[in-house]
Amino acid sequence: MVGRQANHRFSLYEQAVGFVGYGSIARELTRLLQPFSAKISAFDPWLTAEKIAVPGVELMSLDEMIDCSRCIVIAAAPTDENRGLIDEAAIRRMRRGTLVVLISRAHLVDFDALTQAARERHIRVAIDVFPSEPVPLFDPVRTLPNSILSPHRGSAVEGGRQLIGRMIADDISEMHEGREALQLQRAHPGNIELVIAAARKWQRSNLDSK
Repeated sequence: MVGRQANHRFSLYEQAVGFVGYGSIARELTRLLQPFSAKISAFDPWLTAEKIAVPGVELMSLDEMIDCSRCIVIAAAPTDENRGLIDEAAIRRMRRGTLVVLISRAHLVDFDALTQAARERHIRVAIDVFPSEPVPLFDPVRTLPNSILSPHRGSAVEGGRQLIGRMIADDISEMHEGREALQLQRAHPGNIELVIAAARKWQRSNLDSK
């Protein structure tokens, strides 16, 4: 029994960890992974298009990253272009036993294909975001094997939202005094345009439905 269990477990030490999207969340996770000497790769079209090199991180195509990764972390911000990016074909391409960590939005994956692959024990999943939140009481995902589920409430801890509020207030104070804001991430103009376009599309769809 011990030998059989060992075949289904692995250490993160010197494992290949791939990120879908390499923004601020992925960078913080990379910092936390440093003691494990993990081999980090990432699929991020924006970084590739802008020809931005990230020290210690190998930028790859999506297929290349899937092929070499023991653990895949889905951390990209949702856009119209990446809806369902991790589709059934990508999920089936993953090696058996791959750990998939979904922490950005369910928008990025074919959620039914992801959970079916976990139910078949092809992959393991750790899911923090869901198509519908809170997850309905009798949703089959609650009985999913090979899974760790969390309720997408990372800031809902004692002092969590207060900390965010203080960071915002401190940065506003710095900008009011003519100094540069240091605590929160500066928005990239291209990302702002994507957010505005998505908001307008959502607004139009809501008006059309009325």
